[in-house]
Amino acid sequence: MAGKTIVMEKSFEEFSEEKRAAYVADAEAKGKEVNEKSVNKRIARDYLKMFASDEVNLNLVAPIAEAIKTLFTVSRSSKGSRSTPKSAISSAIKALLTDNGSVTEQEVFMTSTELGGGWGRAEMKNFIKSQIKCAPEDRLWITLSNTPGEPMGSYELIASGPDAPEGWEGYVPVDTEIDL
Repeated sequence: MAGKTIVMEKSFEEFSEEKRAAYVADAEAKGKEVNEKSVNKRIARDYLKMFASDEVNLNLVAPIAEAIKTLFTVSRSSKGSRSTPKSAISSAIKALLTDNGSVTEQEVFMTSTELGGGWGRAEMKNFIKSQIKCAPEDRLWITLSNTPGEPMGSYELIASGPDAPEGWEGYVPVDTEIDL
């Protein structure tokens, strides 16, 4: 399989500076506002297109990784907080619960903070609801155990499956089928 040989004449920084200048000039010429996120995506895509070949050159891994990192940067709001898809945090918390059976509030906060969220009780309340409201066979019945006098509790996986565990006092979804 013959592929193209790519000679790196510019670093990603040099490439992105040139492209950014071109995209900004183009937007200004058209009288449009410059959207930084859109410009970053275009730059990263253009950079990655240079590497479309049949052969993999391991010397190109670092620049490609840098371009991908730019393409998928975590956006920041005006308050400086990071926004991450909830599904990534939810998947991580779900994995911790199913693997360990329980997870402390501190572990939830640290795990979600690493992913850019910073979840507390309010977010976990919504997470627990979503795990109970999902398809019956995928349900996770989770509760918060709080020891009196302790500032932090732990979330425990009580049961999984369609039926509520014995003694469950929380929300129970209604599974109904409607014949039309």
